[in-house]
Order: sequence, then structure tokens, then C-alpha cells
Amino acid sequence: MPITEVQSEAPKKRPMRQRRSRHTRKCLLVLGMHRSGTSALTRCLGLLGADLPLRLMPGGDSNSKGHWEPELIAQVNDHLLSELNSRWDDWQRLDLDALPPPLVAHYNSEIQKILREDYGTSKRFVLKDPRICRLAPLYLDILADMKVVPQIVLPFRNPVDAARSLNRRNGIDPCLAQLFWLRHICDSELASRGHPRVFVRYEALLSDWPEELNRVIKAFGLPKPDEHVSKEIDIFLDREMQSFDDGEAVMETDETVSGWTHRAFKALLALHADPDDAEAMQALDAARREFDILSDAVASHVRSLESERKAALHAAAAEAEHSHSLQARYDTLQQHHDDLRKYRDSLMSALETVKTVQADERQRLLAETAQSAADLASLRKDVQTRDQEHDRRISKLAADLAASHEQAQLKDLEHTQKIERLVADRDAAVAGLQDQLAAAARTHAQTVGELEASRADVAALQERLESLGSDKKALEADLLAARNKIQEFETSLQEAEESIRQTGLQAEMDRTALTDRFAAERDALVSSFTEQADETARQMQALTDTVSALSEQVRQVEQAAEAERMRFEQDSARLQSEAETARQQGRMLDQRISEMTQQVQQLTDERDSVLRSASWRLTAPFRKLVRLKLRFSESTHHREIEESGLFDASWYAASNPDVAASGLSPIVHYLRYGGHEGRDPSVHFRSADYLAKYPDVRASGLNPLVHFIRFGRQEDRSPIGRS
Repeated sequence: MPITEVQSEAPKKRPMRQRRSRHTRKCLLVLGMHRSGTSALTRCLGLLGADLPLRLMPGGDSNSKGHWEPELIAQVNDHLLSELNSRWDDWQRLDLDALPPPLVAHYNSEIQKILREDYGTSKRFVLKDPRICRLAPLYLDILADMKVVPQIVLPFRNPVDAARSLNRRNGIDPCLAQLFWLRHICDSELASRGHPRVFVRYEALLSDWPEELNRVIKAFGLPKPDEHVSKEIDIFLDREMQSFDDGEAVMETDETVSGWTHRAFKALLALHADPDDAEAMQALDAARREFDILSDAVASHVRSLESERKAALHAAAAEAEHSHSLQARYDTLQQHHDDLRKYRDSLMSALETVKTVQADERQRLLAETAQSAADLASLRKDVQTRDQEHDRRISKLAADLAASHEQAQLKDLEHTQKIERLVADRDAAVAGLQDQLAAAARTHAQTVGELEASRADVAALQERLESLGSDKKALEADLLAARNKIQEFETSLQEAEESIRQTGLQAEMDRTALTDRFAAERDALVSSFTEQADETARQMQALTDTVSALSEQVRQVEQAAEAERMRFEQDSARLQSEAETARQQGRMLDQRISEMTQQVQQLTDERDSVLRSASWRLTAPFRKLVRLKLRFSESTHHREIEESGLFDASWYAASNPDVAASGLSPIVHYLRYGGHEGRDPSVHFRSADYLAKYPDVRASGLNPLVHFIRFGRQEDRSPIGRS
């Protein structure tokens, strides 16, 4: 019968086994991680009416209230995991298809036999062993062969709490324990798809068991607990069963929690509310795929480490066996010595020669025993020396990785700040040139406007001059007409004179009077026209003078405009030259920014490569120890500086505006960056001068103010305070 693959995105379909209505027997299959409340939940299900196995695994110091699981099933599961080159605390991916079919058939038969012996023909029984999480597809096939309907209950717990509990019970590193938790969760959740299932949260079971168990009761049709059962459950469940309870907030603050673990826990919370939440199952699928990639990538390395561990254990076991053999031999020899001594005492008087031989034999045996003990001590010393050298190399590797990571972060911050300053300087220079160009353009536009206004005034004066010219021509025409009229009067006068000569004396008198009258009218008319002509000539002269003055003004305005145009062209050429220089500087700055960006990207790639490496993940516990040591050291330095009175936080923040942008407190910024950059903590201490004056302080790598507080003050070194 084929085994469902754990690695698939959904369990394989078994068309012939979907008719579960014919199966009357049911199994409450508890699929939960170690230290996640599986034992407590199994006991509660037993109190609710599900049958427990006849042969229970006995309780122990870590689980005094009992495990409530079949002892033989746990043993068979250990053998089965060993067949797959795995064990109960392995977090590597299992390939159940790697089992040969005859071996699968053997274990199928063996497990069915144990289930029949432990549960008989029970209509509803509860089966629990955390190892089944890794072997769930095999057990689901076995239950189907037995015509038993699986009703799956999946208890889960905060992974940080579970990891800490495993660390206390088995000494497993919390980081590896979280990987162990993630593997059990991914395998069991995937295998349970397509089956009736309920997710139970361990914390909720302890805080409000009626509400949490009621979800299981409704899902699987279990009988509700009566007063007696409720009292037993109350007595059995208590908060002391949960040795660690840091709450969900620790998931956000604990640095050992990986992204996979965090996403998987959030998905479990969603499935707790809705066991068929598609989005949560997709999140678990994504986390499992990424986790499998890591698992496959480091599998060979982990196997190598495991081989080394087994070899070390084998050597230790051989050493212990050898030591035990030597001790047994020594005990035997000691017993022989005692027998010989008794025999010597009884035959002292008669066997003096035998006494001498026995003494020699005793000395020889003691020497041999001493030599064996010396060999054993030397062997132990060699093992300890190798262990110390191994620990030293691992510590150095972790310190180097932490230092590289810190240096990369410092370089990222330095490059980012330098790029921001260069961009700000370029933007300021371009903005200044743009302001100057805009001001010159406004001045040119104003000058052109004034020139256009002057030209309009000249045009108006020219129009007025042309109008006066027209008036002059009209007056000249009138003057010509007046002269013609005077001529006509003179002609009439001559004709009159001729008539008078002909008519006699009376006519002469009339002619004289008429001549006088005509002469007076002529003189008056000539005088009037002469005055008008003179006035016109004066007006023409005034207009001519005005036109000349305006022409001079126009010439001056044109000269000023020409000078302003030339100055504008010069300013424009200068500004264009400065703009071109600024553009060249901008291109050089862009090129520099591009180079620095490439350097930052290169450093980022190198950092990401280190962070993705298997050695980085495997040394996570050691880096954590290094970080804790650095934090403790920084906390100590923080307290020493704060109590010294030589650090002025307000003054430091005001003198270094970038401190506020960094998001760090002034003292932390000075400890991490300011002191090594030569920034002063207050007016009473100068970091750069202290480092320059005392080269041994710079060589030590210690913060200058911390050095002064710890050593410099006692050594009478000068803080070089400002006056």
C-alpha cells in the first residue's frame, strides 16, 4: 500500500476510503509536538470517554502526571525513525517512500498488532505519541486498513515556550528546538488535511478548558462531561503544568524566532479559529517549502556533524568501557591482594619466602594500575584539550561573523550619510544658480519693458508731429487763399479806380474812401494772417525742439538698453557656464553616488551571502551569546558613563544633529559611534585629543571616555577639557 508523501502540498486521495460511513470505530489521533500539551490533552480525552491504551508509558520527572501513550508504539516509532536514518529530535525532512515495501508491510503489521492488544475492539480510542507527527501518513494508512475513522486533534503551543521547555528537559539548543517544532507542525498539519480535525491551543486548555474542549466535543460528537468528570479534569489541569508562559509578545522580541516559525505560528492561530482557512494553509505551505530548501541544503553538513557527534559518543563510550574494565581489573587485583594478604598472615612464620614474592607481585600490580590510571588521565586531558580548542574556534568564528556584520552596518550608515550630504550640496548649488538665472531674466524683462514704453512714447510724439505738420499745411493753404483774396481786392480796387476816373469827382471821392477801406481791411487781414503764421512757426519750432529732446531720450534709452542687453548676455553666459559646471559636478556626483551604491550593494550582497550561509545559521546560538555579551558590556559602559558626570546628553545631541535622526539615545550613539569618531561627550572631555595623545587607548579599541573612567583617571591622564 503506498505511503502518502509528507512533502506534497496536499495528502493523496484514496477514492476507496472516502466511504467512512461504514466504519463504526473511531480513533482520536493526537498529532502534537513534544512539550506542547499532548499528554494533558490525551488524559482529558480519556476522561471524556475515549479509551486509553492498556500498556501506558510510565511518567517521569519531566512529566510526573503521566504520558498517556502506548509504550510499545513509542518503541516501534523509534525503530522506524532509525530505519530512515533519523531519530525523535531530528528536524530534517523524512522520505517515507525510501522504506522498502517489505519493511513497510512489517511495520504495518507490527503496529496493527500493538493497537489490537492495547485497545481491543474499542469503538473510540485515543492514540498519542509526538513521533507520529513525522509518521502520520503511515498511521493514516494503517487506520484505514483497520477500518478505523481518524478524528485528528492537533495541539500546539507558543514555539518559544516549547523550545525552552525542551532545552530544560533534554538540553536541546532553543534555535534547533524551534526548527524541531516547525518540522512537526508542518508535517502533522499537512497530513491532517482532508480529515476531520480540530486545533487545540495548550495555553487556552489550561486557562479555560471547558471552552477549549467544547470545540473538540462539538466537532467529534463526544459526550459532554458531567460534574464528576469536570471535577477530575479541574484537579488534573493546573497552571503549574506549564513551566514557561511568555505570551505571544515574545514572538516579536525574541531574536531566535525565525520568519518561518513566526509565520507558522500565526497560521496555526488562524486554523485554531477555522481549521479550513485556505490562506493559513497557503502560508504553511510556503514556510514548509522554504524550510525544506534549507533542510536539503544543509543535510550533508548536518549528517557530517551527526557522524562526528556519534563518533565522539562512541569514543566516549569506549573510553568509559575501558575505564570500567580497568576499574574492574583493579577491583579484582585488590581482591586478590586481600586474599594473598590473609593467606600471608596465616602462614607468616612458615612462608617468609612466599611473603617476599607476594610483596613483589603487589608492587608490580600497583605499578600497572598506576600506569593505567595515568593513561586514563592523559586520555581525558587530550579529550578536554580538543574540546577547548573546538570551543575556541567556534567562539572566534562567531565573533568574526558578528564583527563583520557590525562593520557592514557601519559602512552602510556611513555611505548613506555621505550620499545624502553630496546630494544636498548638489541640490543647493543647482537651486542657487537657478535663482540667479531667474533674477537676471526678471531684470532683462523689466529693461525690455521700459524700452518698449519709451518706443511707444516716441511713436506717439511722431504721430503728434505729423499732425502738426498737417495743421501747418492747412494754415499755409489758408494764407495762400488770403493772398489770392487780397490780390482779388487789389484787382477790384484798380477796376474801381478806373471807374472813378471815368465818373468824375464824386467818383474820385468814393474811390478814395473805398481805397482807404480796402487798404484797412487788407492790412488787418495781412496782419491777422501774419500773426497766425508766426504762431504756427513758433509751435512748429517748439514741436521740433520737443522731438529733438525725445529723440535724444530715445537714443539714451536705446544705449542703456544695449548696455543692459550686453550685460544680460554676459550674465547669461556666466550663468550658463556655472550651470554647465554644476551639471558636470552633478554628473560626477551621480557617478560617485553610483559607485558608492555599487559598493553598498556589493557589501549588502556579501552580508546577505553570509546571512544565507549554513554556517551563519548553525552558529546562531554562539552569535546570540556574543550579542548578549556585547549588550552586557554596553550596559556596563552605559552605567559607568552615566554615573561619571562627564557626559552631557543635551549638549551632545545639540552638537550632533544626526544623533536624533539615528533613533539612538545620545549615550548609546556615543558608545557605538561617537567616541570612535572623535566626538566630544561634553565640554569637559575631548575624545579626539585623548585618542591622539594616548595611542595605546586607540589600539585597545575601548571607548575613550570609558577608558578614562576606568583607567585614565587613576593613571593621572588628562581629559583635555575645554576652557
